[in-house]
Amino acid sequence: VDSPVSPQKAKHIPMIHMGRAWFPKEHAVSAERWRHTEGRNFAYRGIQVWCKCNWTASHIIPWPVPEGTDYASQVTLSLLHNSIQEYGPLPKSRFRGGPTRHGYHVNFP
Repeated sequence: VDSPVSPQKAKHIPMIHMGRAWFPKEHAVSAERWRHTEGRNFAYRGIQVWCKCNWTASHIIPWPVPEGTDYASQVTLSLLHNSIQEYGPLPKSRFRGGPTRHGYHVNFP
């Protein structure tokens, strides 16, 4: 998880870790439909709405991103949203499936 950064410092960041995304707590109403129940250790960051390890990660992208969202979350969700808009949905594979009865997280081979 990347540390929060100032807008000034964000201009010089060459890379981020796209692992989780949060909406600000003041946007709880809009975040509720995407709220993740795991990752409570990071609750200080806001409401977790996306995680790379969930089976929903490739096809449920919280959008639009509200004002006040931290830099890494905003960039992560924008890259995911924009790439799906540009190239279409990600194909299913043995590493990227659809919904399962096991919940959010699935261990892949």
